[in-house]
Amino acid sequence: MASVLTFAGQRLSFGTLYCMAVMTRDADSVLNEFCAEVARGNAVWALRHPTDAAVYSAGDGAESTLALWSSRDRANRYLDSRPDLSDFRPLQIDWPIFRRGWIGSIVPTASEIGVNWNASESACHATTDEVIAKVEGNAI
Repeated sequence: MASVLTFAGQRLSFGTLYCMAVMTRDADSVLNEFCAEVARGNAVWALRHPTDAAVYSAGDGAESTLALWSSRDRANRYLDSRPDLSDFRPLQIDWPIFRRGWIGSIVPTASEIGVNWNASESACHATTDEVIAKVEGNAI
């Protein structure tokens, strides 16, 4: 495990699971859809290992990216496509907790995250600053 953190009394660690995960649609439309859905649902979704609280990250082996989804359904579809991640489960993170508790402590400020991550042809990464601005700009 790359790093271990405690958040809200829970031990969290970023795993060193890597994959080349990318997206097929235009990155701007993926980001806009992700942020609109997060604003509506007031949550983001990550993947968590049930026994060691590892938060799934994806990357090429040199650097990893926190993979996030805008809904449980999207996270489950990714898990369905990845039998090697059968032990992982979707983890709902309420937007206020992600915004104020994860960014800056668990997820470095202005770092890149993978939005609505899946394994296909073109990557969709966004900085935490971009995601915050778009989600909060979409909030009702």
